[in-house]
Amino acid sequence: MSPAANCCPDRILVGSGDRSDLRCLSNFPALLYRDKPEVPLESTPRGIPLSSLTPIRILCVEDHPVFREGLATVIASQPDMRLMGFAGNGVEAVAEFRRHQPDVTLMDLQLPGSNGTDVLIAIRGEFPRARIVMLTTSDGDGEIQRAMRAGAAAYLLKSMPKDDLLAVIRSVHGGRRHVPAEVAARLAEHLGEDDLTARELEVLGLIRDGYRNKQIADHLAIAETTVNFHIKNLVAKLQAKDRTHAVTIALRRGLLQM
Repeated sequence: MSPAANCCPDRILVGSGDRSDLRCLSNFPALLYRDKPEVPLESTPRGIPLSSLTPIRILCVEDHPVFREGLATVIASQPDMRLMGFAGNGVEAVAEFRRHQPDVTLMDLQLPGSNGTDVLIAIRGEFPRARIVMLTTSDGDGEIQRAMRAGAAAYLLKSMPKDDLLAVIRSVHGGRRHVPAEVAARLAEHLGEDDLTARELEVLGLIRDGYRNKQIADHLAIAETTVNFHIKNLVAKLQAKDRTHAVTIALRRGLLQM
């Protein structure tokens, strides 16, 4: 047996046809080289050779220029990701999604003239398999619940570290859903509580807008006693002191928008 074989009997040995120049490839057991070893293929963070990888195609829906540029820089630095386009509002978002049909969409919750969850609902109504990650500064449980029920693949705070965001994009692309611990904690605070009905939210919105009970009754074409009943229920569900306090709580939790 040759000296090379003795040096590493459990490794792959390769060489020329007459086997006179056998060499140990213990450093690269999966690659066979003859005369000159080549540099190993660059890999993604998951160890997949780039030559065999199709980049994750990403659409960014964000109206804030600074955050938008930051996302573009972060995505461009990743060999397994490609930014396909930007949208600055809900109408552009739907149009760009139709155009590119991306693998993952990063969706700002607060968009000019629309709510990101409403845009998510519109896109998934046309493309049910769309994978959309909500990005926001709001950790209100009402917003989180609505987005996740509408089919959001993840709900992330914009303050999260860059590496965590990239990991979530890859996870969502792989078919998984993700809610960070701090967001899950907000949901857990109100776990088991009764949700406000659509009518209660409607009444609450009118209270926010300054309507008195009689005006609410006229606006909704219902009896004032019915309005009083709805207000009593929503105040109890929100554990509020009165109708005004109920509005304050609803705004903080993201159940209402200003």
